[in-house]
Amino acid sequence: MKNLIKNILKEESKLRGQWSPEATQDLESFHPDLFELGEQDDFDAGALNTQDETGGWKNPIVDDSPGNVPPNSYMGHTYNQETKKYYKPSIAKSIFFKATQILCKMKDASWFTQNEDRGENLWERQGDMSTPLKVLGIDNNGEGLTDKIFWAANDNREGIVDGSITSYDQLYLRPLIQYDVPLYESVREYKTISWIPKVECYSKDDAMNTVIYDEDGAYDSYEWEDDKYNYSSDSEDWESEGKELDGEVQVVKTIYPAEEGGEVVKESINEEIGPSPEENDIMSELQELVDEWYACEEGMEVACSYKNQVQEIIDRYKSMGLYEHTDNFTSHYDEPQIGDNVVNTNPGCVHYKSEGVIEDIKDLPDEMGTAISYRVTNNGKSYVEGDILTKTPDQLEPLS
Repeated sequence: MKNLIKNILKEESKLRGQWSPEATQDLESFHPDLFELGEQDDFDAGALNTQDETGGWKNPIVDDSPGNVPPNSYMGHTYNQETKKYYKPSIAKSIFFKATQILCKMKDASWFTQNEDRGENLWERQGDMSTPLKVLGIDNNGEGLTDKIFWAANDNREGIVDGSITSYDQLYLRPLIQYDVPLYESVREYKTISWIPKVECYSKDDAMNTVIYDEDGAYDSYEWEDDKYNYSSDSEDWESEGKELDGEVQVVKTIYPAEEGGEVVKESINEEIGPSPEENDIMSELQELVDEWYACEEGMEVACSYKNQVQEIIDRYKSMGLYEHTDNFTSHYDEPQIGDNVVNTNPGCVHYKSEGVIEDIKDLPDEMGTAISYRVTNNGKSYVEGDILTKTPDQLEPLS
């Protein structure tokens, strides 16, 4: 069976050149290793279970050398046949800047305007860029890197063309942001329904004609749904009318902050994306509490005063995050001090929302930044008061 699967996947991979970009993308999302199988002599059946490991599909190996564009600032990965691992495409800052220069020379302003929202798969825009990028040896397989180059050239085109921007460190580079794209689709479902009506007649023909030519609907399937012994329904297939947007595209979080002049642009995530779903729930519950505050009646000045104070707080903070009054520390750019109060604002961390006092700050090797150790002053599911936790500065915010 394994050999059969292997051969089928290899045959499918050979046909890739005949597929549309949309079909290729769909198959890659279903089985990311598929397109590497046609060139591999051996198919590792366990590869599907190692996507989260270092060098796997979801966790490619990165080269974060100081002279390279930060690999976490763009998406994408390539597969190495020899090591059988995935790697994040790397690019020197000087080459990246040269790519933006060449793109600005080869494409006019109207092309950039058109491609800000082309209304089709991004593969088309990436394909248009392949010629100028190949000059610099940039492989178009790194779609995320290609997109970063496009937006860098688009946002800095005027300065690149007039010569006022002459290096990578002068570029404005957009943040990499995670978005929610709400969708819906209408589908037609094809079902097979079987049922056995019971009918009292004097012959088989009478029974058949009574049921088949019934004009009152007494023997239609919906009349017999409650007959658990003689009614069954099986879905055979369904047909979609296509996906459609189901609301506004919403920012979830910043994956990598914007850069300008070689410096990280300190942007509050909450300013950009508003409150989190959890924070919205808190505000909604407070609003419900105020709406049902029956103690505030005529002549009850104290109760009404409390109600009004809570309402003022809701109105003030309902469009803000719980920690919006603070700013993230970013390694190399802010200088937290021992004794400062901090809060963990990384939703992906098991110690999210832990608070504490900084007790130690250490430099990481290879000028990678700093690590902050703080003594916890509150309790949570994965931390208790008195714990010592160590985090990178970008996961912490000062807490007044």
